[in-house]
Amino acid sequence: KIRPRTAHLILPPKYSQFLHSNFQGSIGVHLVARQALKSSATIISLSSASSLILQIISSTFNDTLRVDYSLGGRAVASVYFPGSNPFSGGEWVQMAVNLEPDRP
Repeated sequence: KIRPRTAHLILPPKYSQFLHSNFQGSIGVHLVARQALKSSATIISLSSASSLILQIISSTFNDTLRVDYSLGGRAVASVYFPGSNPFSGGEWVQMAVNLEPDRP
């Protein structure tokens, strides 16, 4: 169970390098989470030593979800979902995110 103000979980460098080198321009995650009503939270945040890889930020205050990502050494890009946050109901949510920025 992850609680507010929990210290970041840091992978040992060899695992972090393995994950980062195997993304090859795409990444997918599946997670199950629940968020308190009237709160803001970082649902997941993955980063290498030098840059952000994937971050999902949720606000049940204003029913928004934002996905920030940077793959293949590119600048950070954001996708914003106003009014469609699945965590706003206070229930457990299953979410799958697959990013393939090089795909046409």
